[in-house]
Amino acid sequence: MKKITFIGGGASSLISSIIIKQKNPLLDVFIIEKDKKLGKKLSMTGGGKCNIAPLKDDKYAYNIEAYDLIDELFKDISLKDYLSYLSEVGIETKTIKDYGYYPIHESAPQLVKNLLHRIKKLGINIINDEILSLDTISYNPSSFKLRVRNDEYLTDYAVFATGGLNKNIVHILDSVELYTDNYYQGLCPIRLKEDVSKLFGCRFECEAWLKYKDKKVKKYIGEIQFKKDALSGIPILNLSSDIVRRLTNDANMFPIIEKPLDEYLEDCSIEIGLNPETYFNDILNKGIDIQFKDFLMEYFKEEYVDYLLDDHLVKPTDVITNKDETLLKTMMFHQEYHIDSLYDFDSSQVTVGGIPLYNMTKDFEYRHINNLYCIGEMLNVDGYCGGYNLRFAITSGIKCALSILNKEK
Repeated sequence: MKKITFIGGGASSLISSIIIKQKNPLLDVFIIEKDKKLGKKLSMTGGGKCNIAPLKDDKYAYNIEAYDLIDELFKDISLKDYLSYLSEVGIETKTIKDYGYYPIHESAPQLVKNLLHRIKKLGINIINDEILSLDTISYNPSSFKLRVRNDEYLTDYAVFATGGLNKNIVHILDSVELYTDNYYQGLCPIRLKEDVSKLFGCRFECEAWLKYKDKKVKKYIGEIQFKKDALSGIPILNLSSDIVRRLTNDANMFPIIEKPLDEYLEDCSIEIGLNPETYFNDILNKGIDIQFKDFLMEYFKEEYVDYLLDDHLVKPTDVITNKDETLLKTMMFHQEYHIDSLYDFDSSQVTVGGIPLYNMTKDFEYRHINNLYCIGEMLNVDGYCGGYNLRFAITSGIKCALSILNKEK
């Protein structure tokens, strides 16, 4: 019986393994996952609701190096095909407004439970252990020996689907000359130098700008929210990816920055504020003869109002006059925060950078060693929020599954 082993228990491997086992029950399928829980990141995606695909595919939502691959992949497995494959593994979907496709039950944790239930019924083997090495023991066709902390396994196919990269996985990939480019955490909260602990839980719709050397370079509109030491929300997550894309080969927006991340962040800041056209056009007239705190509390939670007043040395009872127009605009539309760091990989939704795409075939098989595949987030493909990343990760898993099934006909 041929063995297929997935390294990593995320969305792409769960669905790919189910497709393989459903279509060919004679194949022996394994998933090696170092965490006790499979689908950990999937269960948290979309704030627990799991946006599993956008309403419409858009290659421009991804990093520029992925455009050609995304074009070909989504022509081969259209959005309609993709949703059909999801249905085959027990994921029925619906649309929500203009946000995208979601499971009918709208629950990411329930989605993971359903997939694990199917995996158990199909007899897919789960190994909770950490991979330490991979050796090729035969060629044409290739087969492999996988060493984990507590055992060794032989397998006919090895599929890397670890999601984010780490030093251990990079070392293993290097050992088979599958080298990675620079990689960083993306779609993650941005830690601030300012003390914003009292703002925890404050959220509002706004414009969020990335500034580089005091120049505005990228903007998103949406809801931002404060964590105890950071900013989060979809606009901030997207900006975090934009920040590190400048350190990779993505020339979509900016020239490459030849600096370490820490040094580069010293020149970056985040500016947030209400969209003037959304709220009002004439702050001066509306603000005349009203106390600052009373006026600002029409738009923000009291905790954020108190923070603004303190930051700009304004007393709550000070009355807004003509001369305060510039100050008020700054407080409401141009509040600036300085970046300390990005949250780490455990808090990120994607990896920016990773395995170069020229190493892989259109089926996501390594060009130089047959039967060795890499799928999902560890490849140099990352998109913005909105279901784009799951659409790619799962579709890459589908392509991998179909390739293996075709070989084993």
